[in-house]
Amino acid sequence: MAKKASTRSTQGAKPDCFIIMPISTPEDCYEQYKGDEDHFRHVLECLFIPAVKKAGYKPVVPESTGSEVIHAEIIAKLTNCEMVLCDMSILNANVFFELGVRTSLNKPVTYIVDDKTTKLPFDVLPIQRNEYKSALNVWEIKEEIEKVSAHIIETKEKSKNQNALWKIFKILDTAEFDPKDVTDEDRFDILYRKLDTLESKIKKKDELAFQTKSKTKSQNDFLTKLGDALGNSFHSMIDGAIEEALDELEKTRKVEYDKADTHVLTDLVFDHLRNNHPAFENAKKEIVSDRISRVLYKKLRSELNLP
Repeated sequence: MAKKASTRSTQGAKPDCFIIMPISTPEDCYEQYKGDEDHFRHVLECLFIPAVKKAGYKPVVPESTGSEVIHAEIIAKLTNCEMVLCDMSILNANVFFELGVRTSLNKPVTYIVDDKTTKLPFDVLPIQRNEYKSALNVWEIKEEIEKVSAHIIETKEKSKNQNALWKIFKILDTAEFDPKDVTDEDRFDILYRKLDTLESKIKKKDELAFQTKSKTKSQNDFLTKLGDALGNSFHSMIDGAIEEALDELEKTRKVEYDKADTHVLTDLVFDHLRNNHPAFENAKKEIVSDRISRVLYKKLRSELNLP
């Protein structure tokens, strides 16, 4: 079994506390949060981060940029951080997914919820939790920080590095996460799915824009950032596989980059990938061919000693 890496960068550093919470405020919640579109960002900055620091931890904050491609990082944080602060407010689905992962690992969680969330799922009702005031009034925020901080410290002392739900439901088996178990084929499969999802989203946005004859800046920014995040990861992995295929072809077929026809080479490489690399079994030729051409161009310049 692989040894789990610690989240502490140096000996004596503060332990990490990963904060899982709603990142954005849904439109249907604007009214209850006094019209504050960035309510949960303010909760994070004004309440959670100061409370986590006061409790003796280093805050590890949730990320929103490119969130659809950082699942592995989230799982790693849920696995390795000494404490997790879980805000169950508005019953956010992503939060409860992450809570489920942390629970499966039998590691401690500090549960909190705001005063606007009056109904919680039955399974978490027995858990001790702290209720904070969502108004974030200046005259009350210091006391709220003290309460959340004290609750984190109390959870640490009582948990004995275990999850409270395990004691209640008497769970026996612990889940494990090891990034080394993830293969290149797994990563390619995920990236292909995400590209298909991105393509579908873009088409739907385009159709909506055609009907309404308008696109909001936020929609365009979202698609651009998501596309860049996916593209960078996807292309780097594809290029590595293409270079390996070229090396193999060069050995077996004695390919000469300065003499062979580019289109022929592209077809040879694509067929080789399809036949020998499971991740390319359902790959679209128009996507992969462009990357093959780019890699071939770089290899050709290198073979000819061009700058």
